Amino acid sequence: MRGLGRVVMGAGLVLALGWSGLWAFARGQIEDKLDAGLDRIRAGGLAVEVGAKRVSGFPFAFAAEFEDVTFTDPATGLRTELPALATRVGLDSPGEIVTELPDRFTLTLPLDRSLRATIPGLPPRLTLELEGEEIALRLPVNLEGTPPRSGALTAKRLSIRPIDADLGTDFSLRMVGLDANGALGEPDAMPGGSVGLSQGRLSAAAFALEYTTSGGGEHSRVTLGLSNAKLGVESTAKDEQTLRRVLNGEPGDSGTLTLESGALDGALVVAGTGPTDGRLDASGRAFWGSLAIEKGGMETKGRLTAPEITLAPADASNPYRGGVTAKTLETTLLSPVAPGPQMRAVRMAATLEAFSPDTALWQRLDPESKLPRTPGRAAIEIQGTGRYTKPPGQMRPGEAVPLELGNLSLSTFELSGLGAAATGRGDVEFLQPVNEPVGDFTLQLTGALGLLRRLHEAGLISEKSLQSLATLAAFYTRAGDGPDKLVTDIAIAPGEIRVNGDRIR
Repeated sequence: MRGLGRVVMGAGLVLALGWSGLWAFARGQIEDKLDAGLDRIRAGGLAVEVGAKRVSGFPFAFAAEFEDVTFTDPATGLRTELPALATRVGLDSPGEIVTELPDRFTLTLPLDRSLRATIPGLPPRLTLELEGEEIALRLPVNLEGTPPRSGALTAKRLSIRPIDADLGTDFSLRMVGLDANGALGEPDAMPGGSVGLSQGRLSAAAFALEYTTSGGGEHSRVTLGLSNAKLGVESTAKDEQTLRRVLNGEPGDSGTLTLESGALDGALVVAGTGPTDGRLDASGRAFWGSLAIEKGGMETKGRLTAPEITLAPADASNPYRGGVTAKTLETTLLSPVAPGPQMRAVRMAATLEAFSPDTALWQRLDPESKLPRTPGRAAIEIQGTGRYTKPPGQMRPGEAVPLELGNLSLSTFELSGLGAAATGRGDVEFLQPVNEPVGDFTLQLTGALGLLRRLHEAGLISEKSLQSLATLAAFYTRAGDGPDKLVTDIAIAPGEIRVNGDRIR
Protein backbone atom coordinates (compact mmCIF):
# COMPACT_ATOMS: atom_id res chain seq x y z
CA MET A 1 0.00 0.00 0.00
CA ARG A 2 2.85 2.33 0.84
CA GLY A 3 4.32 1.72 -2.66
CA LEU A 4 0.96 2.39 -4.25
CA GLY A 5 0.77 5.68 -2.39
CA ARG A 6 4.21 6.74 -3.69
CA VAL A 7 3.10 5.85 -7.24
CA VAL A 8 -0.08 7.89 -6.94
CA MET A 9 1.79 10.86 -5.47
CA GLY A 10 4.42 10.62 -8.19
CA ALA A 11 1.76 10.50 -10.90
CA GLY A 12 0.04 13.53 -9.37
CA LEU A 13 3.33 15.44 -9.34
CA VAL A 14 3.97 14.59 -12.99
CA LEU A 15 0.45 15.71 -13.96
CA ALA A 16 0.84 18.94 -11.98
CA LEU A 17 4.15 19.71 -13.64
CA GLY A 18 2.71 18.85 -17.03
CA TRP A 19 -0.34 21.05 -16.45
CA SER A 20 1.89 23.92 -15.33
CA GLY A 21 3.92 23.61 -18.51
CA LEU A 22 0.77 23.45 -20.62
CA TRP A 23 -0.69 26.51 -18.86
CA ALA A 24 2.55 28.46 -19.34
CA PHE A 25 2.56 27.56 -23.03
CA ALA A 26 -1.10 28.50 -23.41
CA ARG A 27 -0.47 31.75 -21.57
CA GLY A 28 2.00 32.76 -24.24
CA GLN A 29 -0.52 31.80 -26.91
CA ILE A 30 -3.18 33.93 -25.21
CA GLU A 31 -0.90 36.96 -25.00
CA ASP A 32 -0.18 36.64 -28.74
CA LYS A 33 -3.93 36.34 -29.50
CA LEU A 34 -4.70 39.37 -27.32
CA ASP A 35 -2.24 41.51 -29.27
CA ALA A 36 -3.60 40.17 -32.56
CA GLY A 37 -7.16 40.85 -31.44
CA LEU A 38 -6.37 44.45 -30.52
CA ASP A 39 -4.72 44.89 -33.92
CA ARG A 40 -7.85 43.57 -35.67
CA ILE A 41 -10.03 46.02 -33.72
CA ARG A 42 -7.80 48.92 -34.73
CA ALA A 43 -7.76 47.75 -38.35
CA GLY A 44 -11.57 47.85 -38.30
CA GLY A 45 -11.47 51.60 -37.61
CA LEU A 46 -11.92 51.60 -33.82
CA ALA A 47 -9.21 53.39 -31.83
CA VAL A 48 -8.08 51.40 -28.78
CA GLU A 49 -5.80 52.56 -25.99
CA VAL A 50 -4.65 50.07 -23.34
CA GLY A 51 -2.41 50.64 -20.34
CA ALA A 52 -0.91 47.67 -18.52
CA LYS A 53 -2.13 44.15 -19.34
CA ARG A 54 -1.39 40.74 -17.92
CA VAL A 55 -2.53 37.13 -18.16
CA SER A 56 -3.37 35.17 -15.00
CA GLY A 57 -5.81 32.59 -13.65
CA PHE A 58 -3.64 29.51 -13.00
CA PRO A 59 -4.64 26.73 -12.65
CA PHE A 60 -8.33 26.58 -13.58
CA ALA A 61 -8.85 29.57 -15.87
CA PHE A 62 -7.19 31.90 -18.33
CA ALA A 63 -7.73 35.56 -17.46
CA ALA A 64 -6.61 38.76 -19.17
CA GLU A 65 -6.59 41.93 -17.10
CA PHE A 66 -6.33 45.43 -18.59
CA GLU A 67 -5.92 48.87 -17.08
CA ASP A 68 -6.95 52.29 -18.45
CA VAL A 69 -8.81 51.03 -21.52
CA THR A 70 -10.34 53.52 -23.98
CA PHE A 71 -12.41 52.70 -27.08
CA THR A 72 -13.17 55.50 -29.58
CA ASP A 73 -15.07 55.38 -32.86
CA PRO A 74 -13.63 58.26 -34.96
CA ALA A 75 -16.55 58.08 -37.41
CA THR A 76 -19.28 58.76 -34.81
CA GLY A 77 -17.41 60.16 -31.80
CA LEU A 78 -18.66 57.37 -29.54
CA ARG A 79 -16.17 56.85 -26.71
CA THR A 80 -15.96 54.78 -23.54
CA GLU A 81 -13.31 54.97 -20.81
CA LEU A 82 -12.77 51.98 -18.52
CA PRO A 83 -10.34 52.18 -15.61
CA ALA A 84 -10.02 48.39 -15.59
CA LEU A 85 -11.21 45.37 -17.55
CA ALA A 86 -10.92 41.66 -16.72
CA THR A 87 -11.70 38.90 -19.20
CA ARG A 88 -11.53 35.20 -18.40
CA VAL A 89 -12.26 31.76 -19.83
CA GLY A 90 -12.77 29.06 -17.19
CA LEU A 91 -12.28 25.31 -17.58
CA ASP A 92 -15.84 24.85 -16.28
CA SER A 93 -17.24 26.76 -19.31
CA PRO A 94 -14.54 26.81 -22.02
CA GLY A 95 -16.99 28.03 -24.68
CA GLU A 96 -17.71 31.36 -22.95
CA ILE A 97 -15.67 34.51 -22.41
CA VAL A 98 -16.68 36.48 -19.31
CA THR A 99 -15.66 40.14 -19.15
CA GLU A 100 -16.05 41.84 -15.78
CA LEU A 101 -16.62 45.57 -16.17
CA PRO A 102 -15.58 48.08 -13.50
CA ASP A 103 -18.11 49.34 -10.98
CA ARG A 104 -17.86 52.83 -12.51
CA PHE A 105 -16.96 53.97 -16.05
CA THR A 106 -18.07 56.55 -18.62
CA LEU A 107 -19.61 56.49 -22.08
CA THR A 108 -19.58 59.56 -24.36
CA LEU A 109 -22.37 59.72 -26.96
CA PRO A 110 -22.50 62.11 -29.93
CA LEU A 111 -25.87 63.87 -30.24
CA ASP A 112 -27.41 64.07 -33.69
CA ARG A 113 -27.54 67.55 -35.25
CA SER A 114 -31.28 67.29 -35.94
CA LEU A 115 -31.91 66.45 -32.27
CA ARG A 116 -29.89 69.47 -31.15
CA ALA A 117 -31.86 71.66 -33.55
CA THR A 118 -35.12 70.36 -32.09
CA ILE A 119 -33.98 70.79 -28.47
CA PRO A 120 -31.82 73.93 -28.23
CA GLY A 121 -29.08 73.89 -25.63
CA LEU A 122 -28.01 70.29 -26.08
CA PRO A 123 -24.23 69.83 -26.35
CA PRO A 124 -22.59 68.08 -29.33
CA ARG A 125 -21.71 65.20 -27.00
CA LEU A 126 -23.22 63.80 -23.84
CA THR A 127 -21.12 61.90 -21.28
CA LEU A 128 -22.89 59.25 -19.23
CA GLU A 129 -21.59 57.68 -16.04
CA LEU A 130 -22.41 54.00 -15.56
CA GLU A 131 -22.15 52.79 -11.99
CA GLY A 132 -23.12 49.41 -10.61
CA GLU A 133 -22.21 46.13 -9.04
CA GLU A 134 -21.17 42.78 -10.58
CA ILE A 135 -21.44 44.06 -14.16
CA ALA A 136 -20.43 41.29 -16.56
CA LEU A 137 -20.47 40.75 -20.32
CA ARG A 138 -20.63 37.16 -21.62
CA LEU A 139 -19.64 36.28 -25.19
CA PRO A 140 -19.20 32.92 -26.93
CA VAL A 141 -15.66 31.80 -27.75
CA ASN A 142 -14.99 31.88 -31.49
CA LEU A 143 -11.92 29.89 -32.51
CA GLU A 144 -11.91 31.48 -35.98
CA GLY A 145 -11.27 34.88 -34.42
CA THR A 146 -14.31 36.58 -36.01
CA PRO A 147 -16.41 38.92 -33.84
CA PRO A 148 -19.17 37.19 -31.80
CA ARG A 149 -22.75 37.49 -33.06
CA SER A 150 -24.45 37.13 -29.66
CA GLY A 151 -23.84 38.01 -26.05
CA ALA A 152 -25.33 38.72 -22.64
CA LEU A 153 -24.95 41.52 -20.09
CA THR A 154 -25.77 40.96 -16.42
CA ALA A 155 -25.54 43.18 -13.37
CA LYS A 156 -26.65 42.96 -9.78
CA ARG A 157 -27.24 46.71 -10.00
CA LEU A 158 -26.67 49.31 -12.73
CA SER A 159 -27.41 53.04 -12.91
CA ILE A 160 -26.88 55.53 -15.75
CA ARG A 161 -26.81 59.34 -15.44
CA PRO A 162 -25.28 62.29 -17.36
CA ILE A 163 -22.25 64.11 -15.97
CA ASP A 164 -20.28 67.27 -16.84
CA ALA A 165 -23.17 68.81 -18.81
CA ASP A 166 -25.31 71.88 -18.12
CA LEU A 167 -28.49 70.74 -19.86
CA GLY A 168 -31.13 72.43 -17.74
CA THR A 169 -32.41 68.88 -17.32
CA ASP A 170 -31.16 65.82 -15.52
CA PHE A 171 -32.09 62.15 -15.62
CA SER A 172 -31.08 58.86 -14.09
CA LEU A 173 -31.87 55.26 -14.94
CA ARG A 174 -31.49 52.49 -12.35
CA MET A 175 -31.90 48.74 -12.81
CA VAL A 176 -31.65 45.92 -10.27
CA GLY A 177 -31.14 42.31 -11.30
CA LEU A 178 -30.34 43.19 -14.92
CA ASP A 179 -30.12 40.32 -17.42
CA ALA A 180 -29.86 41.26 -21.10
CA ASN A 181 -28.92 39.25 -24.19
CA GLY A 182 -28.93 39.85 -27.92
CA ALA A 183 -28.04 38.39 -31.29
CA LEU A 184 -26.74 40.23 -34.33
CA GLY A 185 -27.46 39.71 -38.00
CA GLU A 186 -24.82 38.89 -40.57
CA PRO A 187 -22.25 41.55 -41.58
CA ASP A 188 -23.26 43.58 -44.61
CA ALA A 189 -21.09 44.50 -47.54
CA MET A 190 -20.19 47.89 -46.09
CA PRO A 191 -16.62 48.54 -44.93
CA GLY A 192 -16.12 47.49 -41.34
CA GLY A 193 -18.76 44.75 -41.46
CA SER A 194 -21.55 46.63 -39.65
CA VAL A 195 -24.43 44.57 -38.35
CA GLY A 196 -27.99 45.07 -37.12
CA LEU A 197 -29.62 43.72 -33.94
CA SER A 198 -31.84 40.82 -35.04
CA GLN A 199 -33.19 40.04 -31.56
CA GLY A 200 -32.61 40.95 -27.94
CA ARG A 201 -34.09 40.47 -24.47
CA LEU A 202 -33.74 42.52 -21.31
CA SER A 203 -35.21 41.82 -17.89
CA ALA A 204 -34.87 43.57 -14.55
CA ALA A 205 -36.35 42.87 -11.13
CA ALA A 206 -36.67 46.63 -10.64
CA PHE A 207 -36.44 49.53 -13.10
CA ALA A 208 -36.52 53.23 -12.14
CA LEU A 209 -36.31 56.34 -14.33
CA GLU A 210 -36.17 59.91 -13.04
CA TYR A 211 -36.20 63.05 -15.20
CA THR A 212 -36.05 66.63 -13.90
CA THR A 213 -36.13 70.08 -15.50
CA SER A 214 -35.61 73.47 -13.89
CA GLY A 215 -35.25 77.09 -14.89
CA GLY A 216 -36.82 80.49 -14.30
CA GLY A 217 -37.93 79.51 -10.81
CA GLU A 218 -39.87 76.51 -12.11
CA HIS A 219 -39.09 72.88 -11.37
CA SER A 220 -40.64 69.60 -12.52
CA ARG A 221 -39.75 65.99 -11.89
CA VAL A 222 -41.02 62.84 -13.58
CA THR A 223 -40.43 59.38 -12.12
CA LEU A 224 -41.32 55.94 -13.46
CA GLY A 225 -40.85 52.58 -11.77
CA LEU A 226 -41.44 49.04 -13.04
CA SER A 227 -41.09 45.69 -11.31
CA ASN A 228 -40.19 42.43 -13.05
CA ALA A 229 -39.85 44.27 -16.35
CA LYS A 230 -39.12 42.37 -19.57
CA LEU A 231 -38.12 44.17 -22.77
CA GLY A 232 -37.78 42.36 -26.09
CA VAL A 233 -36.74 43.48 -29.58
CA GLU A 234 -36.78 41.58 -32.86
CA SER A 235 -36.02 42.59 -36.43
CA THR A 236 -35.77 40.82 -39.76
CA ALA A 237 -33.06 43.34 -40.74
CA LYS A 238 -29.72 41.53 -41.06
CA ASP A 239 -27.43 44.54 -41.27
CA GLU A 240 -27.21 48.20 -40.32
CA GLN A 241 -28.14 49.42 -43.79
CA THR A 242 -31.39 47.43 -43.78
CA LEU A 243 -32.16 48.49 -40.21
CA ARG A 244 -31.87 52.14 -41.23
CA ARG A 245 -34.34 51.50 -44.05
CA VAL A 246 -36.80 50.01 -41.55
CA LEU A 247 -36.50 53.05 -39.26
CA ASN A 248 -36.92 55.37 -42.26
CA GLY A 249 -40.24 53.72 -43.07
CA GLU A 250 -39.19 52.03 -46.30
CA PRO A 251 -41.16 48.84 -47.13
CA GLY A 252 -39.42 45.50 -46.72
CA ASP A 253 -38.09 44.33 -43.38
CA SER A 254 -39.77 44.89 -40.03
CA GLY A 255 -38.97 45.40 -36.36
CA THR A 256 -40.88 44.89 -33.11
CA LEU A 257 -40.28 46.03 -29.53
CA THR A 258 -42.35 44.71 -26.61
CA LEU A 259 -42.42 45.61 -22.91
CA GLU A 260 -44.24 43.85 -20.09
CA SER A 261 -43.99 44.36 -16.37
CA GLY A 262 -45.64 43.71 -13.06
CA ALA A 263 -46.47 46.68 -10.87
CA LEU A 264 -46.03 50.14 -12.44
CA ASP A 265 -45.86 53.47 -10.66
CA GLY A 266 -45.05 56.98 -11.83
CA ALA A 267 -45.30 60.55 -10.64
CA LEU A 268 -45.16 64.15 -11.91
CA VAL A 269 -44.18 66.85 -9.42
CA VAL A 270 -44.45 70.53 -10.45
CA ALA A 271 -43.33 73.54 -8.41
CA GLY A 272 -42.99 77.26 -9.10
CA THR A 273 -45.65 77.48 -11.80
CA GLY A 274 -48.54 78.74 -9.67
CA PRO A 275 -51.99 77.11 -10.03
CA THR A 276 -50.57 73.90 -11.54
CA ASP A 277 -48.19 73.25 -8.64
CA GLY A 278 -48.67 69.86 -7.06
CA ARG A 279 -48.21 66.16 -7.61
CA LEU A 280 -49.82 63.64 -9.98
CA ASP A 281 -49.34 59.91 -9.28
CA ALA A 282 -50.16 57.04 -11.64
CA SER A 283 -49.96 53.31 -11.01
CA GLY A 284 -51.13 49.93 -12.27
CA ARG A 285 -50.89 46.24 -11.41
CA ALA A 286 -49.55 45.08 -14.80
CA PHE A 287 -48.51 46.62 -18.11
CA TRP A 288 -47.99 45.29 -21.62
CA GLY A 289 -46.96 47.37 -24.63
CA SER A 290 -45.55 46.93 -28.13
CA LEU A 291 -44.10 49.03 -30.92
CA ALA A 292 -43.95 47.54 -34.43
CA ILE A 293 -42.54 49.04 -37.64
CA GLU A 294 -43.59 47.39 -40.88
CA LYS A 295 -44.41 48.50 -44.43
CA GLY A 296 -43.68 52.14 -43.64
CA GLY A 297 -46.05 52.31 -40.67
CA MET A 298 -45.48 52.36 -36.90
CA GLU A 299 -48.08 50.83 -34.58
CA THR A 300 -48.00 51.09 -30.78
CA LYS A 301 -50.29 49.18 -28.44
CA GLY A 302 -50.61 49.26 -24.68
CA ARG A 303 -52.69 47.68 -21.92
CA LEU A 304 -52.60 48.74 -18.26
CA THR A 305 -54.47 46.70 -15.64
CA ALA A 306 -56.04 48.41 -12.63
CA PRO A 307 -54.82 51.93 -13.47
CA GLU A 308 -55.09 54.58 -10.76
CA ILE A 309 -54.41 58.31 -11.05
CA THR A 310 -54.20 60.53 -7.97
CA LEU A 311 -53.99 64.32 -7.99
CA ALA A 312 -52.58 66.25 -5.03
CA PRO A 313 -52.60 70.03 -5.76
CA ALA A 314 -50.24 72.17 -3.71
CA ASP A 315 -53.23 74.40 -2.92
CA ALA A 316 -54.92 72.59 -0.02
CA SER A 317 -58.24 74.32 -0.79
CA ASN A 318 -58.47 72.73 -4.25
CA PRO A 319 -61.49 70.35 -4.05
CA TYR A 320 -60.28 68.13 -6.90
CA ARG A 321 -57.63 66.32 -4.88
CA GLY A 322 -58.03 62.56 -4.88
CA GLY A 323 -57.85 59.60 -7.20
CA VAL A 324 -59.61 57.88 -10.09
CA THR A 325 -59.42 54.12 -10.59
CA ALA A 326 -60.36 51.87 -13.52
CA LYS A 327 -60.39 48.21 -14.51
CA THR A 328 -58.27 48.49 -17.68
CA LEU A 329 -56.86 51.06 -20.09
CA GLU A 330 -56.05 49.99 -23.66
CA THR A 331 -54.58 52.18 -26.42
CA THR A 332 -53.55 51.78 -30.07
CA LEU A 333 -51.82 54.27 -32.35
CA LEU A 334 -50.91 53.70 -36.01
CA SER A 335 -49.09 56.33 -38.07
CA PRO A 336 -46.53 56.68 -40.87
CA VAL A 337 -42.90 56.43 -39.82
CA ALA A 338 -41.37 59.04 -42.12
CA PRO A 339 -42.35 61.55 -44.84
CA GLY A 340 -43.49 60.15 -48.17
CA PRO A 341 -45.49 61.04 -51.29
CA GLN A 342 -48.32 58.57 -50.54
CA MET A 343 -51.02 58.64 -47.89
CA ARG A 344 -50.74 55.83 -45.33
CA ALA A 345 -53.15 54.38 -42.80
CA VAL A 346 -53.55 56.23 -39.48
CA ARG A 347 -55.53 55.00 -36.48
CA MET A 348 -56.03 56.03 -32.87
CA ALA A 349 -58.08 54.01 -30.40
CA ALA A 350 -58.44 54.06 -26.61
CA THR A 351 -60.75 52.30 -24.16
CA LEU A 352 -61.07 52.98 -20.43
CA GLU A 353 -63.22 50.41 -18.63
CA ALA A 354 -65.03 50.85 -15.32
CA PHE A 355 -63.49 54.14 -14.18
CA SER A 356 -64.64 55.84 -10.99
CA PRO A 357 -63.44 58.36 -8.37
CA ASP A 358 -62.00 56.75 -5.26
CA THR A 359 -63.82 56.96 -1.93
CA ALA A 360 -61.98 60.09 -0.75
CA LEU A 361 -62.68 62.01 -3.97
CA TRP A 362 -66.34 60.96 -3.98
CA GLN A 363 -66.67 62.28 -0.42
CA ARG A 364 -65.25 65.66 -1.44
CA LEU A 365 -67.28 65.97 -4.64
CA ASP A 366 -70.59 64.49 -3.54
CA PRO A 367 -70.83 64.04 0.26
CA GLU A 368 -74.65 63.66 0.13
CA SER A 369 -74.56 61.01 -2.65
CA LYS A 370 -76.63 63.02 -5.11
CA LEU A 371 -74.83 61.45 -8.09
CA PRO A 372 -75.08 57.85 -9.36
CA ARG A 373 -71.85 56.00 -8.55
CA THR A 374 -71.99 53.38 -11.27
CA PRO A 375 -68.51 53.03 -12.88
CA GLY A 376 -68.12 54.83 -16.20
CA ARG A 377 -66.75 53.80 -19.58
CA ALA A 378 -64.96 55.72 -22.34
CA ALA A 379 -64.02 54.50 -25.84
CA ILE A 380 -62.88 56.23 -29.00
CA GLU A 381 -61.58 55.03 -32.37
CA ILE A 382 -60.50 57.26 -35.26
CA GLN A 383 -59.06 55.87 -38.47
CA GLY A 384 -58.13 57.31 -41.85
CA THR A 385 -55.13 58.25 -43.99
CA GLY A 386 -52.29 60.75 -43.72
CA ARG A 387 -48.64 61.46 -44.44
CA TYR A 388 -45.81 63.38 -42.83
CA THR A 389 -44.60 66.41 -44.78
CA LYS A 390 -41.25 66.38 -42.96
CA PRO A 391 -39.57 64.12 -40.38
CA PRO A 392 -41.30 64.43 -36.97
CA GLY A 393 -37.85 64.55 -35.36
CA GLN A 394 -37.24 67.91 -37.04
CA MET A 395 -40.18 69.60 -35.29
CA ARG A 396 -39.31 72.70 -33.31
CA PRO A 397 -40.84 73.46 -29.89
CA GLY A 398 -44.41 74.69 -30.29
CA GLU A 399 -44.61 73.73 -33.98
CA ALA A 400 -47.69 71.88 -35.22
CA VAL A 401 -47.32 68.21 -36.11
CA PRO A 402 -46.29 68.09 -39.82
CA LEU A 403 -49.07 65.61 -40.67
CA GLU A 404 -51.16 66.08 -43.83
CA LEU A 405 -54.49 64.21 -43.61
CA GLY A 406 -56.47 62.54 -46.38
CA ASN A 407 -59.59 61.49 -44.46
CA LEU A 408 -60.70 60.56 -40.95
CA SER A 409 -63.61 58.46 -39.68
CA LEU A 410 -64.87 58.58 -36.11
CA SER A 411 -66.05 54.98 -35.98
CA THR A 412 -66.45 54.82 -32.19
CA PHE A 413 -67.17 57.43 -29.55
CA GLU A 414 -68.73 56.30 -26.28
CA LEU A 415 -68.76 58.04 -22.91
CA SER A 416 -70.95 56.95 -20.02
CA GLY A 417 -71.10 57.69 -16.31
CA LEU A 418 -73.03 59.60 -13.64
CA GLY A 419 -76.28 58.36 -15.16
CA ALA A 420 -75.65 59.89 -18.60
CA ALA A 421 -74.13 58.71 -21.89
CA ALA A 422 -72.86 60.13 -25.19
CA THR A 423 -72.18 58.40 -28.51
CA GLY A 424 -70.92 59.78 -31.80
CA ARG A 425 -69.90 58.98 -35.35
CA GLY A 426 -68.62 60.92 -38.35
CA ASP A 427 -66.53 61.10 -41.52
CA VAL A 428 -64.30 63.92 -42.72
CA GLU A 429 -62.15 64.46 -45.80
CA PHE A 430 -59.39 67.04 -45.99
CA LEU A 431 -58.99 69.25 -49.04
CA GLN A 432 -55.32 69.74 -49.95
CA PRO A 433 -53.07 71.62 -50.00
CA VAL A 434 -54.98 73.73 -47.42
CA ASN A 435 -55.86 70.76 -45.13
CA GLU A 436 -59.48 72.02 -44.93
CA PRO A 437 -62.01 69.52 -43.47
CA VAL A 438 -65.31 68.60 -45.19
CA GLY A 439 -67.71 66.12 -43.62
CA ASP A 440 -70.45 65.30 -41.10
CA PHE A 441 -70.62 64.29 -37.43
CA THR A 442 -73.56 63.09 -35.32
CA LEU A 443 -73.53 63.25 -31.50
CA GLN A 444 -76.28 61.66 -29.37
CA LEU A 445 -76.74 62.47 -25.67
CA THR A 446 -78.78 60.46 -23.17
CA GLY A 447 -79.58 61.79 -19.71
CA ALA A 448 -77.59 65.02 -20.21
CA LEU A 449 -80.23 67.39 -18.78
CA GLY A 450 -80.80 65.13 -15.79
CA LEU A 451 -77.05 65.08 -15.15
CA LEU A 452 -76.93 68.89 -15.16
CA ARG A 453 -79.69 69.01 -12.52
CA ARG A 454 -77.89 66.45 -10.34
CA LEU A 455 -74.60 68.37 -10.62
CA HIS A 456 -76.43 71.48 -9.41
CA GLU A 457 -78.03 69.56 -6.52
CA ALA A 458 -74.60 68.26 -5.52
CA GLY A 459 -73.29 71.84 -5.45
CA LEU A 460 -70.78 71.26 -8.27
CA ILE A 461 -72.29 73.89 -10.60
CA SER A 462 -74.18 77.08 -9.75
CA GLU A 463 -77.73 78.00 -10.72
CA LYS A 464 -76.35 80.44 -13.29
CA SER A 465 -74.12 77.78 -14.82
CA LEU A 466 -77.04 75.35 -14.96
CA GLN A 467 -79.14 77.86 -16.88
CA SER A 468 -76.31 78.69 -19.27
CA LEU A 469 -75.60 75.03 -20.04
CA ALA A 470 -79.30 74.27 -20.53
CA THR A 471 -79.54 77.22 -22.97
CA LEU A 472 -76.54 75.95 -24.94
CA ALA A 473 -78.09 72.47 -25.07
CA ALA A 474 -81.34 73.92 -26.44
CA PHE A 475 -79.47 75.95 -29.07
CA TYR A 476 -77.06 73.26 -30.31
CA THR A 477 -79.19 70.10 -29.98
CA ARG A 478 -82.54 68.78 -31.11
CA ALA A 479 -84.88 66.29 -29.46
CA GLY A 480 -84.04 62.64 -29.95
CA ASP A 481 -86.29 59.57 -30.11
CA GLY A 482 -86.85 59.23 -26.35
CA PRO A 483 -87.05 61.10 -23.04
CA ASP A 484 -83.95 63.19 -22.22
CA LYS A 485 -82.33 62.23 -25.51
CA LEU A 486 -80.65 64.95 -27.56
CA VAL A 487 -79.01 64.86 -31.01
CA THR A 488 -76.52 67.18 -32.67
CA ASP A 489 -75.79 66.96 -36.40
CA ILE A 490 -72.67 68.88 -37.47
CA ALA A 491 -71.90 69.53 -41.16
CA ILE A 492 -68.54 71.02 -42.15
CA ALA A 493 -68.07 72.54 -45.61
CA PRO A 494 -65.55 75.01 -47.09
CA GLY A 495 -66.05 78.29 -45.21
CA GLU A 496 -69.00 77.19 -43.07
CA ILE A 497 -70.17 74.97 -40.21
CA ARG A 498 -73.84 74.01 -39.71
CA VAL A 499 -75.39 72.53 -36.56
CA ASN A 500 -78.76 70.83 -37.08
CA GLY A 501 -79.04 72.70 -40.36
CA ASP A 502 -78.38 76.19 -38.92
CA ARG A 503 -75.23 77.93 -39.99
CA ILE A 504 -73.10 79.04 -37.03
CA ARG A 505 -70.07 80.14 -39.03
